[in-house]
Amino acid sequence: MAAGQDLATSAGMQLRIVAKRAWTEKAQVLNLTVEGIHTYYVLAGNKPVLVHNCGETMDFAHGTTTSHADNIAANGLSGDAARAASSGGSVGQPGNLFTYEVNPGDSDTLSAAATFGGTRTGPGERPALLVFQMCRCQYDRLTAAGHITTRVTDEVSGRVEHIFGAEAMPFLTQIYRRNF
Repeated sequence: MAAGQDLATSAGMQLRIVAKRAWTEKAQVLNLTVEGIHTYYVLAGNKPVLVHNCGETMDFAHGTTTSHADNIAANGLSGDAARAASSGGSVGQPGNLFTYEVNPGDSDTLSAAATFGGTRTGPGERPALLVFQMCRCQYDRLTAAGHITTRVTDEVSGRVEHIFGAEAMPFLTQIYRRNF
């Protein structure tokens, strides 16, 4: 691949490569810079990997215990880990990650998530607050596929819980942790 070459999208559109930078790690990798919003697949070995740059991210707060936060840090997010850490709450969905979307300055929602974490602590444990991030286009795609669902949990505030199924968890990136 070289600057000036075109890539074809699954919708038949052409995207032009504007730059390429190569460096050596354990294996050679290429970083593509493409004009405009794009989504396409590249191969990592024989595995296709979705590439995109929608330019908009969403943040989600999750209240839990420090031991569960430690497990996420050590092992990542997975349906199995979430199932082991939860009964599935009032919706009976063990194996899912329950979050609230948060925006800058939204201390009420952060407080609600942290308070939820406090209700899950046992002897010798402390609550923890984790914040995850996902790009908007991934969120929309996973929601349309049924891997993310929502429900209103507070009629007064209108607070909406975003429930991530196991298929959606690999697309979340942890960006913040606070132990209380």
